[in-house]
Amino acid sequence: MTDDLFDDPTTRYGLAPDNRRYRFPAPPGVEPAASWRRTTNLIKAFSDQYALQQWLERMTLLGLLANDGLLFDELATSGVEMMAPDVQRKALEMFAAQARTAVGGDKGARKGTARHGVLEHWMFAGEVIGHRRIRLQFEQLLEILDAKGFDLIPGTSERFVFHPIAGGVVGRQDARFLCRRTGQEGPADLKCGKVDEKTGRRFWTYQEYAGQLFIYDDAPWTWEGPLDDDGCWAPKTPGNYVGRPGGAVEGERAGILLHMPANGAPEVVEVSLEYGRRVAEIARDATEHRALGKHAGGICPA
Repeated sequence: MTDDLFDDPTTRYGLAPDNRRYRFPAPPGVEPAASWRRTTNLIKAFSDQYALQQWLERMTLLGLLANDGLLFDELATSGVEMMAPDVQRKALEMFAAQARTAVGGDKGARKGTARHGVLEHWMFAGEVIGHRRIRLQFEQLLEILDAKGFDLIPGTSERFVFHPIAGGVVGRQDARFLCRRTGQEGPADLKCGKVDEKTGRRFWTYQEYAGQLFIYDDAPWTWEGPLDDDGCWAPKTPGNYVGRPGGAVEGERAGILLHMPANGAPEVVEVSLEYGRRVAEIARDATEHRALGKHAGGICPA
């Protein structure tokens, strides 16, 4: 592996610039691979992305018309139709992303990134940063956690984990939490959740997040140290938190979602890790069957 795959030449491991794969050495006993699938990309094989894809297409078309059609003019004069296929694909993806940005199509994702930054800084320094509205929302979230008897565990923020499912996936867990009532620990994940502002329709469900939480919790390896050869994979044990009496996941292994929507009050939700295990297994089976289908040779003369 070469260091020029990354924006920072001092960083050897982590997310590659295309945001599609992770580059890490294999954990002990695992067959090496050039790269590893992202946990979120695996879980997408389970998710129903149809409504989200339709929304993205609408935002792209609206973005081409924004600013008196400036981006459309640039696209029409770019010569994209004469480019080689691989160059054309990258150019069109760039224009599409710029179009969605022009009409705020990436606003939810950017707000989510900002809120993750608030959580990471608070876990590291114990200080709430950001403008007044985001600080108020995060402080409300902390009050909810305290009322429920949950503490986020210092030093567990933004840790890379490796799970052998589907040939090996890498994810970056947001945090782990401690239940003060029982002494049990489990995974915690911050989500912002994309919502269509006009219709109020959600493009996400707790199903896919349950799958992610299961992988983060069940992963047997976590990365320790810097993102270079001075770091290494270290053994990790799963959590033991179970859902509280009277809740939707009573008595089941569970994690919690810290939901901070772009607009609205935060909430803390228990999510079943047993259900998440089934989600992850279905996603694994779906990806394996798709790979087989590419070479099945199922089309032939009758």
